[in-house]
Amino acid sequence: MHSIPDWIKKTKPALPFFFLFLCTVLCFFSYGWEYYPQLDDFIQYHNYEFGASISDFWKLAESLGMLSARPLAGLSDLFVWSWFWGCLPLIPLILAALHTASCGLFYTVFHRRFSSGWLFPVLFLLPPLGLEASYWISAATRIIPAVFFSGLGLFFFDRYLDSGKAASLAASLLFPLLSFCYYEQAIPFTVLLYPAFALLCRNVSLKGRLWSAVPAGIALLYLFCLSLLPESALYGDRSGLVQPFGNWYWTVFLPDLLSQLKSVFLEGNFALLTRGLWRSLSYIITDGLWLFALLILILVVLLFFSMRDSKKESSAPGRSLILGLLLIPTPWLPFFVLENPWFSFRCAAFSFCGIALAADSLLRLASERRRRWLPVSRAAAAGLALVFCLCSVAELHDYRETASDDLRFGEQILSTLQEDGVWDPGLRIGILNLEPSYLEDSTYTYHEHIHGVTESEWALTGYLTCLAEKPAPSVAPLPSSPMYRAWNRSVMLPDTFDALYLLDQNGDLIRVTAVLMEDGFWELTDQSGQTVGSVRETDGIGFLIFP
Repeated sequence: MHSIPDWIKKTKPALPFFFLFLCTVLCFFSYGWEYYPQLDDFIQYHNYEFGASISDFWKLAESLGMLSARPLAGLSDLFVWSWFWGCLPLIPLILAALHTASCGLFYTVFHRRFSSGWLFPVLFLLPPLGLEASYWISAATRIIPAVFFSGLGLFFFDRYLDSGKAASLAASLLFPLLSFCYYEQAIPFTVLLYPAFALLCRNVSLKGRLWSAVPAGIALLYLFCLSLLPESALYGDRSGLVQPFGNWYWTVFLPDLLSQLKSVFLEGNFALLTRGLWRSLSYIITDGLWLFALLILILVVLLFFSMRDSKKESSAPGRSLILGLLLIPTPWLPFFVLENPWFSFRCAAFSFCGIALAADSLLRLASERRRRWLPVSRAAAAGLALVFCLCSVAELHDYRETASDDLRFGEQILSTLQEDGVWDPGLRIGILNLEPSYLEDSTYTYHEHIHGVTESEWALTGYLTCLAEKPAPSVAPLPSSPMYRAWNRSVMLPDTFDALYLLDQNGDLIRVTAVLMEDGFWELTDQSGQTVGSVRETDGIGFLIFP
C-alpha cells in the first residue's frame, strides 16, 4: 500500500500542468461559470442537433459534405459536441484538459531530448493570441484535438525511436492521421515535425529516420481520398488552390497574405499584450473580478514552486532552436496556395509549439551558466503566466458583450419579422445599418475576431433559427460603410430582397422600400412614403447615407 508522501512524490512532476490547467480554466470563466456562444456555435451545436435523429445526422453530414473536409471535426460536432448544448461550459472545460495534455506530451518529449524548460508550457498554453483557438468552441473543437493527436503521435514516435517496438510505431502513424482529419494545418506541421525531430535528435538510427518520412505519404493518401469525395458545401469556397505563377501572385496575393501574418503575430499579438493588459486591469476593477485576480495570483505562485529544477545539464539548445524555428512558419504553408487565405487569430495555434520551443531555447542559449538556466526559466514562466492570464480578461469581456449584443438584436429582429408576417424560410430579408460589431471598445479589430452574428448572413440566419427553434428566413446584415463590395454586389443590392428593413439612428427597426432613382442610386422610403436614407454606389462599392 502506497503512503500519501509516495503518492505526492509520484504526482509531483504533473503538478505544474495541473496548475496550468486551472489557469486556463480560470481564464475561460473569469466572469463566472458561463460560455458565451459566438457565430457558428449556434449552428453547429444547436441547429444541427435540434429535432434530429441519428439517421438525420448522417443525411446532414452527407448533404453538407462533412466527410469531404475535416471529416472528424464535422462528425464530432454531430455526435459529440452538439449534445452539450444544454451545458456549453463543459466543452471549453474538456478542451482545456485536452490542450493541457497536448502541452504535456510535447513538453515530455522535448524535455527528454533537449532539456526544454518551463517557459515552453506557458508559451504553448496561455498566450492571449491563442484564446480564439482554445475558447471559441467552433474553432477549438477542430484545432485542439488536432494539436492533441499531433502531440500523441510525436510521443509514440519518440518511444519507437528508443524501443523499436512495432506498437509504438503504429500508434505514431495512426494519431497524425486523426489530427489531419480535424484540421488541415496539422498536415504540414506533422510532415515536417517527424523528420526534423529525427534528424536533430542524437542517437537515432537510420531506420528511425526513414520511418519519419512516412507521415508525408499518409498525408498524400489522405488528401487523395478527400479529392475523390464530392466538394464540401461547408468548406468548398475555402479549398480552391492558386498556383504561385504570374505577376498577380507576387504583387497582390503574397503581399496580402504577408500583411495578414503581420497583423496576427506582430500587431495583434502586441496589442493583446499591451492594450489588452491595460483594459483587463480596468475591467478587473470596474467589474469586480477580485476573486479571479486573487486565484490567478495564487495559482501562479503555486506554479512557480511546483516547477522542479532538473538535475541534468541543459542540452542541445541549438538543436531545439532550429526545430522551433522550423515549426513556427510550417503551419502557414497551406495559406500560400489557397485562393482565399483568410489567416485569423485561431490559425496561429499550431505555431505556438514552435514559438515556445524557440523561445525556451533562446533563453537557455542566453544563460551564461547553463546550470542556472532552469531557475531563470521558472521565473520567466511564472511572470509570463501571470501577464497572459490577466490579459485574457479583456478578451472574455468582449466575448461577453458580443453575446449580449447578439441577444438584443436577435430578439428585436425575431419579434419584428414575426409581427410583420415575413417569418418564412423561403424569403430573403435585408437589414440596413446592421454592423458586424457593436463593441464600444476592443483591443484589436481584425477579421471576424469577436464579431457578432450580425457580421454575416449565414451567422445571423443561424442565430435566428436557434432563437426561434424553427427555420428562419435568410436574413442578411447590410452595414453602412461599405454596404457591399464588388465581390458580393449582385446579391446585396437593396432591391434584390423580398423585404427590406432599416435599423434607424434611434435603434428602431423599420420596414423600408428601395426605389432605384438612377444607376447606382437607390432612395429608401418608409411605409408612410417619407425618405429615410439612400444607397449610393461608387466604383462598385455601396454606401448607406442618412438624410
